[in-house]
Amino acid sequence: MESPTREWLTRYTAIQERSIAPDGSYPAIGRSVAYRCGACQGLAFAAWRRMLSKEIAPTQARVALTRVIGRGWRHPARGTTEAGCGSDSRDTSLGWVKHTLTGSLYLCSVALLPLEMPTTEEFWAAPAVKDRWEKIWAGDDLQVEKAINRTK
Repeated sequence: MESPTREWLTRYTAIQERSIAPDGSYPAIGRSVAYRCGACQGLAFAAWRRMLSKEIAPTQARVALTRVIGRGWRHPARGTTEAGCGSDSRDTSLGWVKHTLTGSLYLCSVALLPLEMPTTEEFWAAPAVKDRWEKIWAGDDLQVEKAINRTK
C-alpha cells in the first residue's frame, strides 16, 4: 500500500491536471493562486518524482504545465515576481499578507521542476496528447472518478 501522503499527491495530480483548461487557466481557489504557475506545484512535483496518477500520461502533465506556465508569464514582468494570476497588474488582493510575501512568490519556480528530467523521459520525448479536459469535452470514453479508499 502506498503511503497516505503519496496516495494523496497521486490522486491530487489527477484533479489538478483535469482542472487546467486548454487556455492554461485553472480555478482561482486558495492562497496558492498568487503564485501564478506555482499553484500547480503538486502536478509538477509529481511529474518530476514520477508519482502521477495512472490516468495521466506524463505527456499530459507536460501539456497542462506548459499551458499554465505560458499563461502565468504571458504579460511582461517588472523584474520581480509579483502576486497575480498572469496579469500585469499589481493585484496584491490575491496575496495573503501573513503568508504571501514577495520571496514566497518564487514558489512559481516549483512548476519548472520537470526541467530537471532527462529529455529521453516520456514527459519530454512523447508527442503531445489531449489533456483530460479536452478528452472529457470531446466525448471520449473515460473511467469514472474514484475516491481514495482509506479503509483498506
